[in-house]
Amino acid sequence: MSVISDVIIIGAGSSGSAVAYYLAKKGVKNIVVLEKLGMGSGATGHAAGLIRHHYPDRNLVKMVRYCSQKFIDFKEEMGFNIDYVRNDFCYLTPAGQKGIEDIIEMQRSEGVNVELLTPAQVAHIHPKGEINTDGIGYGLLDHDGGYADPYKVAVGYCERAKQLGVEIKIGVEVLDFVVDSGKVTKVITNKGDFSAGLVINAAGLGASKLNSLLGITLPVKNFSLGHGVLIPDITFEPDILTINDASQEEYLFFLRPESGGTALIGMDQDDPNREFNPDTYYMDVPFNKIGKYYEHIVKRLPFAAGFKLSTAFGALDVKTPDWNPGIGFLEGAPENYYQIVAGSGHSFKLAPVFGKVVAEQILGENQSFDFSVFDINRLSKFSDDDFGGSFFINE
Repeated sequence: MSVISDVIIIGAGSSGSAVAYYLAKKGVKNIVVLEKLGMGSGATGHAAGLIRHHYPDRNLVKMVRYCSQKFIDFKEEMGFNIDYVRNDFCYLTPAGQKGIEDIIEMQRSEGVNVELLTPAQVAHIHPKGEINTDGIGYGLLDHDGGYADPYKVAVGYCERAKQLGVEIKIGVEVLDFVVDSGKVTKVITNKGDFSAGLVINAAGLGASKLNSLLGITLPVKNFSLGHGVLIPDITFEPDILTINDASQEEYLFFLRPESGGTALIGMDQDDPNREFNPDTYYMDVPFNKIGKYYEHIVKRLPFAAGFKLSTAFGALDVKTPDWNPGIGFLEGAPENYYQIVAGSGHSFKLAPVFGKVVAEQILGENQSFDFSVFDINRLSKFSDDDFGGSFFINE
């Protein structure tokens, strides 16, 4: 016997949980969320929680501006604390990079409070010590930048969705689909069968595996980031600015405050040809990798020389060739099968707008934001040879 619902959402990460909430808020009934492990247990739970406004696309800037305010108001609106901190965010660009002034002008026109700093100004921007500016072009100081807990964002949306009648089922793994007359008619799981008028794949790391069950192949790749928690030898307040150094592609890193006076670092040093299996990926980061990054961090931020490494862990995510997720109904796929795939770091910081606009699309309403940059059908023009760029630069 199948459980019959109006909407089935597969995945309770930041995207799936936000969509569940916004659909329920708009009055949609009989929504079931199927989650294999736990709320926010995948890429969401391992995300760094950075909130920034440095994007070269105007529509993305509009979206992040909206989401930043939603994170500020999250506790009041949702009744759930996501540990939001507004602390400033300084993005370091490589020397010689073109077009930065135009991007900053566009961001300011959208209301972003951002300063364009020279290397001489960057050198003195951090309250804990000097910054080595070798190889830096500009510092983009985002006064509206901050951070929050992505796991708590997912849980907060799920808890509020449950209050609105959404059923969250944990420990349910999707094993297969039944398709009839161009529609998914049944979702087969380890805990029974489910039927719905609409199925939403928001499974994050598991989205491609689900697509393969339907014969769908998209140009996406898994990639990893290394994270580490440092114990400073100086007082490190929670509102100290985040440094995001994108000046050297081989040593992309960020350093931001973390709870308890610690500091969180993140590092991007993947082999672009390496493939990761989400089912078997081990989340620990080799200490030799951490060591190389720590050496670079100390060169850039000499005041961190006395910081001690407490723990290191890996984070796995999924990317498209242009580093933007794929969202929508895919041409040639079952007509009631909607996808939110390959968030590559967007899904947390854009969760409020993902939830809002996806609900609007599904219900046939006017969209609050232009989602064309995320249109899943654009991925058909890409191939595996088109992967490139950087997690942080996102161009």
